[in-house]
Amino acid sequence: MNETTATTSSPVPGETVRIPADDTPWPSPVAAWSALTVLVLATMMNFLDRGVFMLMVESIKHDFELTDVQLGLLLGPAGIIFYVVVGIPLARLVDIYPRKYVLAGGVAITSGLTAVGGLVQN
Repeated sequence: MNETTATTSSPVPGETVRIPADDTPWPSPVAAWSALTVLVLATMMNFLDRGVFMLMVESIKHDFELTDVQLGLLLGPAGIIFYVVVGIPLARLVDIYPRKYVLAGGVAITSGLTAVGGLVQN
């Protein structure tokens, strides 16, 4: 790797810092746009999933014989509690493993569960 050294204005005399010789951006534009695309698609699917759930509220209420209070709890606090309970362990995984693997695992699990839900007959 081509590197040059430069003296810093550090209080420690003679301290040097390594500076890359080329101005290669990090991450590369392709990697940055790919990551952005995955995040936008995941967010879009999340909103779409919530929207479909809202469209199906009356059917769900009738099929499961839910009261308005039960349905309100399902639509509000239950979703928030789920995000909190799942978010804390995921944050720990991101601290331990590379983010791209945690994100890929989350997208794979969500997609798999969505596909299984689509196979339900009755």
